[in-house]
Amino acid sequence: FSRDLEHYSVYKVDDVLHGCGALTPYGKSTAELSALVVDPAYAGRGTGGKIVEYLLQRARKAGMKKVFLLTTRSSDFFMRLGFNEVPVSTLPPERRKTFNEKRNSRVLATGV
Repeated sequence: FSRDLEHYSVYKVDDVLHGCGALTPYGKSTAELSALVVDPAYAGRGTGGKIVEYLLQRARKAGMKKVFLLTTRSSDFFMRLGFNEVPVSTLPPERRKTFNEKRNSRVLATGV
């Protein structure tokens, strides 16, 4: 886990942690958004959207063209933010190898 810490971003207000998320690159043009978590005390206040927008900005600055994610419960949230459902076959090959069909995850993606 510690080797992946550079992929994580935390969202704090007045030094209080409100949430976090990760952006993991796959090659030079694609990244995975994952581990989006919002403290329940701050849910419904736009915190998740702010974290996603920040991660998408990071992806743009890094020259990424596409960001994808896997979700089992939050499709509507991400679709409101501009993500669309895409086939599993569009995942980068190294990510497709670890895709667990038993989780019934939906694959969503957006251009950046």
